[in-house]
Amino acid sequence: MIGLLGEDCMMLRKVIMASMAIALVGLSGSPGYAGQATGRIATIGNSGGSNYAFRVFLDSGFPGFTNNMAFINASDDNYQTRVATLLTLYSLGKTVQIITIPVAGGFCQIGDITSQ
Repeated sequence: MIGLLGEDCMMLRKVIMASMAIALVGLSGSPGYAGQATGRIATIGNSGGSNYAFRVFLDSGFPGFTNNMAFINASDDNYQTRVATLLTLYSLGKTVQIITIPVAGGFCQIGDITSQ
């Protein structure tokens, strides 16, 4: 059996430590999430694909944000499903919980959506 000596052993330790650090970061959740807002969708709107494409205004607002809307862009992950979900919840008058992600200008992007 060949043993590891000197620099080889140190390199292996560094690789293992780096792999563990990457794994822990992956398990730590979504650091970009800022908070949540709960309420009924009061108004919806849309615009160009990368200009706050689908916009949601809750009757309770979005605490901590200067602009009273949350949005998703057409390029965002799962865009069509999120829009369909929000439109359905809006038409049914259901209460929604939106996990928010802060972006420039006091806006918030939609992270996750749940209904009650």
